[in-house]
Amino acid sequence: MSYCIPTEVIELMPLKTVVELLDDTGTAVTVEEVSPLLVKMISKSDALIDTQLRSRYPVPLTSIPEIIKTISIIFTKYNCWNRRGYDIPMSVTKEYDDGMRLLKEIRDGQVDIGIETDTGEDFFIKTNKTIEDNYFNLESYQ
Repeated sequence: MSYCIPTEVIELMPLKTVVELLDDTGTAVTVEEVSPLLVKMISKSDALIDTQLRSRYPVPLTSIPEIIKTISIIFTKYNCWNRRGYDIPMSVTKEYDDGMRLLKEIRDGQVDIGIETDTGEDFFIKTNKTIEDNYFNLESYQ
């Protein structure tokens, strides 16, 4: 499941710009004609988000907080501009940098997104030994 959908990207980016950035043939006039490539840009953004959050949350996230959706849209806008090799507008670059900073803060636990963290309980080793089974204890060192 993607963290955002193409229509959400288009709501924050002019349709004409989206088509210009994603149309490799020069003939597209509607978003439907470039939608497959836009979906790839969203997947690329979501992979970056998952990479950053993997150490703290089970990914992909099943419940998508609004802030993660927003970061995905921001990264997708940046990816659209970046794939063309155009000079990326400062506003898009600043949004991307701010989104990356926020994503790292989420990863580091400085920002709570309302999802339980991966506690790693699956990684505990269970044993049938008790503290009394220790061969070496404080008494044996005296």
